[in-house]
This record gives sequence, structure tokens and C-alpha cells, in this order.
Amino acid sequence: MEEITAPPSLSELNDQLLPPVEPPPVPWWPATEAWAVLGGLLLLILLVLLARWLLRRRRSRFLRGLRARARSAAPAELPTLLRRAALDAEPRRNVAGLRGPAWVAHLAERAGRPAPPDAEGWLSTDSFAPDRRRAHTLDADAEAALRDFSDAYLAAAITARQRGAGAA
Repeated sequence: MEEITAPPSLSELNDQLLPPVEPPPVPWWPATEAWAVLGGLLLLILLVLLARWLLRRRRSRFLRGLRARARSAAPAELPTLLRRAALDAEPRRNVAGLRGPAWVAHLAERAGRPAPPDAEGWLSTDSFAPDRRRAHTLDADAEAALRDFSDAYLAAAITARQRGAGAA
């Protein structure tokens, strides 16, 4: 006859268990390629944003330099400086074709103030025709008004550039 043995006790069964297997360490590398692609896209977006920020900063620096130069420039140089600032601060297609009263109206609109009446003839002449500008002499008050108007436009151009509006 078979001998009946007593069932093993829990402590005996516990001794027969294998020790738990330690799982492999969790890798630092993503489990799928999609995460690598997503990381690459995020890096590309950050690089594009950094490049745009640096370009905007460089152009703002250029406009601030023009503004400083305009404060001490001769009145004959102001139309050229304003044209350079406008071409940098705004889309070329909006500025390049403006001449005469349309150019002065554009400057006044962007500056947020009307152009001085004596300066309109000075600013509306071609920037590369100094002989025509000599015909428009400016007294001290008219020159001061022209400088204030130029400074207002340049300040508005710098502000527009810093907000990100303008030429691409």
C-alpha cells in the first residue's frame, strides 16, 4: 500500500521556488523609430526658430544703427537712410516702387504722424539726385522737423521689425 505522506509545508514549498529573474535595464534609446523622428523634427523646428530670431535681431541692429546715423547725418542723407530703412523693415514690393508724394505718404503712415510740409519736397525727390534736393533749402525749424519725422519713422520701423513684421 502506498504510504501517504503529508503535504509539504509552505516553508518547504517556498524553498523550492526559483529566485526571481531580474528584468533587463530600461534602455535610454526610444523603443520605436517614431520617437527619433519626432525628436529630429523638434530639433529642426528649434533650429529654424533660432535662425529667424537671429536674423530679426541682426536686422533690428541694422535699423538701430541707421537711426543713430540719421540723428547726426546731413539733411541730404536722410532720404537715402529712410529708403534703406524702409527696404529693410518692410517687404520690398511695398516700398521699392514708391516715389514722390506716395513715398512721403507711406512714410507718414508708418511714422504715425504727418510729414512736415517743408520736408515733403525734400523727401519726395529721388534719393540719388542730390542736385534736385539742393533746390529745397531747409531752415533750422524745417530741418528739426525733418529729423523728428525721420526719427519717428525709424522708431516705428524698429518696432515693426522687433514684432516680426516686415520683409522676409
